[in-house]
Amino acid sequence: MITIIIWAGVGLVVLGVGGGIATTATTAFIPALFGLVLIVLGWLARNPARTRLMTLIALGIAALGTIAALANVGRLAGAGGVGLNAATFSNLIMAFFSVLPLGFWAVERMTGMKLLED
Repeated sequence: MITIIIWAGVGLVVLGVGGGIATTATTAFIPALFGLVLIVLGWLARNPARTRLMTLIALGIAALGTIAALANVGRLAGAGGVGLNAATFSNLIMAFFSVLPLGFWAVERMTGMKLLED
């Protein structure tokens, strides 16, 4: 689980930095901020005494990232259709990377087995 959180964070940082460089829009760096938070929380979760708390906080941040990204896609769709521009693409990829840890967590909770060893 911790590994997925960290790698999802890395994906968000790459998305944010790449989008920021490609579009020069400061809002393109928003995924990178979410990613940095996930990386730090994943790193802190490696301490056995804090694993559960940091993982739950990271999952909360991932849920917020998913909601924010999908809300932006909905807003863009309501404003005249969803064309695959940089903002829509970035929000869809952010939603994917944000929902990834949530999906792994849900499967682990439902099946009772660890999908990845940390």
